[in-house]
Amino acid sequence: EPIDFENNDFKVYVEEGKARFNFTSGKPSEDVRTILKRNGFKWSNRSGEWVRKATMNCIRSTEYVIKQLKEVESIY
Repeated sequence: EPIDFENNDFKVYVEEGKARFNFTSGKPSEDVRTILKRNGFKWSNRSGEWVRKATMNCIRSTEYVIKQLKEVESIY
């Protein structure tokens, strides 16, 4: 099932075989970056987004990351 989530702080989608987190207001907080890193996402200078190869494990991790990010007090 494709990932497609968007709120005021970030957007998550799959494109070119990669799951992508795009933060709308710039660099997220250290807590947010730690959550992304712990779940296999890496910063891409090329796209300016946090990315990970879209696999079944990635889909599960992405759903978990979205849940965690919704609970973070401040994304930035």
